[in-house]
Amino acid sequence: MSCLSRFARAIVVTVLFLVCAPGMRPQTSSQSAKPPSTQPSARQGQPQAEADRLVDQANELLTAGKFTAAAQDYRRALQLTPKSAQIHFDLGLALAGLGDQQAARQEFERALQLKPDLAPAHNQLGLLAAQAAKLDVAEKEFKAANAADTKYAEALNNLGVLYLREDREVDAIDAFRQATKGDPESSAAYINLGLAMVKHWGAAEAENQLQSTIEADPTDAASYAALGVIRTKEGRGSEAISAFRRAVELRPNSADAHLNLGMALVLENDRTNGLSEFNEAVRLKPDLARAHLSLGHFYFETGEYGKARSELLLAIRLQPTLEDSFYFLALVEKQDNNFKRAAELLQKTVALNPDNADAQFLLGQSLEKLGRMTEAVQRWKQAVLVNPNNSQALYNLARTLSKLRDPEAQKYQERFDELQKRERMTDRVELLRNFALAAGKAQNWPQAISQIKEAIQLCGHCPTAVRLHKNLAYFYQRTGKFSDAEAELEASLALDPDDSVAKDALAALRSLRTGQP
Repeated sequence: MSCLSRFARAIVVTVLFLVCAPGMRPQTSSQSAKPPSTQPSARQGQPQAEADRLVDQANELLTAGKFTAAAQDYRRALQLTPKSAQIHFDLGLALAGLGDQQAARQEFERALQLKPDLAPAHNQLGLLAAQAAKLDVAEKEFKAANAADTKYAEALNNLGVLYLREDREVDAIDAFRQATKGDPESSAAYINLGLAMVKHWGAAEAENQLQSTIEADPTDAASYAALGVIRTKEGRGSEAISAFRRAVELRPNSADAHLNLGMALVLENDRTNGLSEFNEAVRLKPDLARAHLSLGHFYFETGEYGKARSELLLAIRLQPTLEDSFYFLALVEKQDNNFKRAAELLQKTVALNPDNADAQFLLGQSLEKLGRMTEAVQRWKQAVLVNPNNSQALYNLARTLSKLRDPEAQKYQERFDELQKRERMTDRVELLRNFALAAGKAQNWPQAISQIKEAIQLCGHCPTAVRLHKNLAYFYQRTGKFSDAEAELEASLALDPDDSVAKDALAALRSLRTGQP
C-alpha cells in the first residue's frame, strides 16, 4: 500500500486516470446552439423561448448532479429545437452521469452530425471509448477534438494519458507539452507531464530536463509545477514546496498553482499556510471542484465534519465525477453512523473507480452494518481482487464466511495468516537494517555487515531488498572490499535497473578500482 497520503496522490497520481468529466460546461440559453434561421417570427419565438427556459433549468440540474431530471428537461427542449448540437451534447453529459454509456454515445454522435467541429463531443466519445478499452477509437476521437480546437487542453491531456497506458511515453510527453501550451492553467497537463517524464527517464533525468527548461526560460511556471510533482513523488517535501512557491510567484492568479502549493504544505504539516492556499484557490476560482475537495479533506482530518460536509457537497455539485469527493463524504457520514448514506456514496465512488480497494472495503463494512451480508462479502472480495494484501478485507472475509459455514473461509484465513507472517518478517527486516545502520555509524563494520546480511537473507525479494543491497555495498566499500561492493550494487540493479543512484555508485566504484579519473 502506498505510503503517500491522499493529498500526495492528488498531486501525483489521480490525474492519470481517465475520468468522464464534462468537457464543456452546459451553456446558458443565450449561448445555446440554435437552428440556423432568419429573424424568428412571433410564432417561432415562443417554442425557442420555452426551449431556452428548459435548457437553463436542465443546466442547473446537471450542475447539481440531478442527472435524471436534467435529461428529462433536455429531451423536452430537443422536442422544440431538435437541431441543437449543444443540447444533444448536454443530454449526453446527463446520460453519462447516469451510467448509460450507449445512450450518451448516441447523443454525442448526434451533436457531431449537427456540428462536426464540436471538440468537447469528440473528447467525450474518446473518454467513453477509453473506458470500454477501445484505445484506437479513443485516440482517434481525442485527435479529432484537437483538430477541431488546437488549444483544447483537456483532449490533449486525455490523449497523453492514453499514450501512457500504452507505454508510449515520448508521445505522452509531447501531448502533455502541447496541453500546457494550449492552456497554461491546465494543472492536470503539467502534473502528468512530470509523471510521464519520470516514467520515461527516471526521476533524476526528468528533474534535469525540467531544470534545463527552466534555465532556458525562468518564467516557465508549468516546469516549476512539474518539478514540484516529481519532488513530491520522491518524498522531497520541502524542495517540492520551493518549486510550487515559484510557480505561484510566476502565476499569482492561478488557482491550480495555489491549490498544489497548499497540498504540498499540508503534506509537510504546515496546515495553517496550507489552508490559506486552499482558500486563495477558491477565492480565485470559486467553481474549482478540486479546491473544495481539498478543503473538505482538510476539515475531515481536523474533525470539523460540518465544514467538511459542506465543502464536499459543493465539490460534487461542481464536478459529479470527482471520486474522492464521494469517498470523503462517505467517511463523514460514517462518523454520524449514517451507514445507509455512506453506502450510497461509496457505491458512487466505486462506480467511478472500481479499483479503489479502500472504497470497496468500506462499502462492505457499511453493507454489513445494514445487514446486507451477501453484498458485503462481494465487496470485500473485490477489495482483495484489487489489492491482495488488504488485510482487513481478508480478515472480514475469513470471519464472515466462517459464520456462514462457507468452505471458502479457510482459504481467506490462510491468506490472512500468510500476510501477517510476511508483515512480521518485514518488521524484523527493518529492525535489523536499523541496527546495522546504527552499527555502521559507530564504525562497527563487522556487526553492521553481519546484521545487514541477515536482513537480506530474511528479506529475499521483499520491497526493501534494493535498499539492503545498497547498504551492504556501502559497508563493503568503507572496509575496502570493492569487489564485494560491486557485486551488491549489481544485485541491487538486477532488482531495480532504473536506480540512478546505484548506477552512479557502481560507475564511481569501478572508476576508483581502475584508477581512471
